[in-house]
Amino acid sequence: MNVEFTGRKCEITPALRQSVETGLAKIRKILGDKFDSKVILAIEKHRHKAEITISPRNGPLVGAAQAGDHEVCHQSGY
Repeated sequence: MNVEFTGRKCEITPALRQSVETGLAKIRKILGDKFDSKVILAIEKHRHKAEITISPRNGPLVGAAQAGDHEVCHQSGY
């Protein structure tokens, strides 16, 4: 399993990285180890967005969420 993280106006902390990888470990039980993941975390005005794309051999799975804040994501100095 390969995970690529992207932070847009957001710093990817080790705690956030660990949290995402823990969640993906649950999906690994279903899909096996042969998939790639892309995680995009973004801060836009007062919205914190997260998007995860998982690419198994059957086709991509995309999940998106929006919240008031990420617990462990810190805004970078943009």
